[in-house]
Amino acid sequence: MSADNYLKNKFITGSIIFLMLGSIFLNTDTVMAVPGSVIPLKPTSKFNVPKGLTEKEVLTAIKIGLVENKWEFNSGNGQNLEATLNRRNHMLKVKFLYNISSISVDYVDSKNLNYGPYKEDSEYPTYKIGTIVIHSSYERWVKQVKKSIEVEFLRILVRKGAI
Repeated sequence: MSADNYLKNKFITGSIIFLMLGSIFLNTDTVMAVPGSVIPLKPTSKFNVPKGLTEKEVLTAIKIGLVENKWEFNSGNGQNLEATLNRRNHMLKVKFLYNISSISVDYVDSKNLNYGPYKEDSEYPTYKIGTIVIHSSYERWVKQVKKSIEVEFLRILVRKGAI
């Protein structure tokens, strides 16, 4: 193995370990109700799929990312997969739309996550009244799954010898 390949493999391995440890330490079941804990809902979160993956590999990475973060999912149809996260008395449901170039995560439903139009409830308004908001845990939970999916993309590419 050349020095360049050795360094590349060490970098990739270190990156995977770093992302995995970050996911472990950031994975929390806690939802705290604190003032300002709602954020504007971005109806769609989209990210790119690295080149060289098949549709089946993209779906596999999504499923692994969901399982690692304790989400449940249906078998899906075509290029979409619906997933649900239950944390104590909170529920979040999203839909993953995917192909070989991108994945989008769309909000579907939630319970006990303060979803709805923002109402001014303090002397320091945070958002425009009527803005659709949701608890900030929504964004954190979606980011955790995204990180797990990206780690799985790297694993697949390493196994294929693509990097």
